[in-house]
Amino acid sequence: NAFEETAESPLGGAGSFLKVDPQVETEMIADVAKWRSSRSEEAVSTALQDLRDAASGEENIMPHTIAAAKAGVTTGE
Repeated sequence: NAFEETAESPLGGAGSFLKVDPQVETEMIADVAKWRSSRSEEAVSTALQDLRDAASGEENIMPHTIAAAKAGVTTGE
């Protein structure tokens, strides 16, 4: 390999990873759960199924991704 030297990684060192306060994490989890309980589960299910159908074929998934976001679908879903 001709490239044996590298620049120092910005990911190294003491500040390389964000450590979230456990209380903040607990609050955020509760906020997401509350938010999820207030959205339309039917709209979320429909949007996810439409996105799955588009992704399994040749269809452009962008309109379905936008519709899913508008329905309240989260990245993890």
